[in-house]
Amino acid sequence: MKKFMKTALVASVLTMAATSANAAVIAFDNTLTNQNSAQSYSQTFSVGSNLTGVNLFLDTLDDYRVGSKEFLSFSIDGFELANWDVGLAPNETKLDRNNYRFWGDIAISQTDWNNFASDGEITVSWFQGSKVNCCSSNNFDQYVNFKLTDTVSAVPEPSAIALMAGGLGLVGFMAARRKKQA
Repeated sequence: MKKFMKTALVASVLTMAATSANAAVIAFDNTLTNQNSAQSYSQTFSVGSNLTGVNLFLDTLDDYRVGSKEFLSFSIDGFELANWDVGLAPNETKLDRNNYRFWGDIAISQTDWNNFASDGEITVSWFQGSKVNCCSSNNFDQYVNFKLTDTVSAVPEPSAIALMAGGLGLVGFMAARRKKQA
């Protein structure tokens, strides 16, 4: 019976821990950039202000070249979070002579996020340098993708905690009763 009690306790703790944190998507967009040179983007999203653990994942592929005004600048509410060029991105892969892929995560502090979202919305914008061309020489789909996420901690409902405590109490009562009978 002791083994059963330990198993029941471990199972309940693991169940509670498994639901403790998830990533909630705040805003995202995937934009193909095969149409024009030196493209830009701007969109406003409704958001909550009391978020913690906000993270930006940014991923782009285009014909960025070293030192030739070919870069990507990414901002929220006019505050530049990334200005990536060859050699300056957190992660980069050279695909051919003219095409690079840049990607990486950018953590946004609680203070910055609260400033961005104080009015209940954020404006996400990006632009590419004047010499970023529209058309890949090797038929790559050129794009700029971003995703803003927030780490959300799941808080169990009081009724779920009461139900689990009642179940564990019942199992304990049954174990004590069997021990007295033996």
